[in-house]
Amino acid sequence: LGMNKLNYSENHLNFPWFNTANVISYMTWIISSLVGAVLGNFISNPEKFGLDFALVAMFIGLLYLQLISDKSIQFKLQLIVVGFVLVAIYFGLVFIPSSLLILLVTLVACSFGVVMKHAFF
Repeated sequence: LGMNKLNYSENHLNFPWFNTANVISYMTWIISSLVGAVLGNFISNPEKFGLDFALVAMFIGLLYLQLISDKSIQFKLQLIVVGFVLVAIYFGLVFIPSSLLILLVTLVACSFGVVMKHAFF
């Protein structure tokens, strides 16, 4: 959210804006968690409604918003890093347990992105 605001406000951010964004985010998180805890007991089979895919869909949406709104990094570099992550996860699942793989791919992909940015972009 901060990066998006920075891109569209001529590099001007202020403390009250950050406080407001944080309070709204935390309140939304708390209220959503309470509603989910109460109403979640009434859903006996979440897979039936496609709710098992909701978290994945949310992260795909966040990735899309990041790709289209971050003007500080070239879109081509972002796509290269996303492709690297997909390939690393695909082949890594064969050799590495998934709980360790997500941490490893995150660190390696961040390093890969930094090297690519400084070497070629």
